[in-house]
Formats: sequence, structure tokens, C-alpha cells
Amino acid sequence: MGSGLWILILEGAIAVGLLLFIVWWTLPSGNKDKRPQDKR
Repeated sequence: MGSGLWILILEGAIAVGLLLFIVWWTLPSGNKDKRPQDKR
């Protein structure tokens, strides 16, 4: 490995982890509001 390659790998891993965290955080839970909306 080059001397600066591990920094790029670490930065990429942090970016992917942050993206996954943001997507997980913004997803709706799906269990709270399902039942009342299904009633017609």
C-alpha cells in the first residue's frame, strides 16, 4: 500500500457509512401510521 492510500480508503469508508446512516435515519418507521391510514 502506498503511504497515502489508507487515508483514501478510510475517507471512502467514512463517506459510505455516513451515507448509510443518513438514509437509515430518514427512512419512515412504517409501523406507527400504517393501521389508521388503511381504514377507509
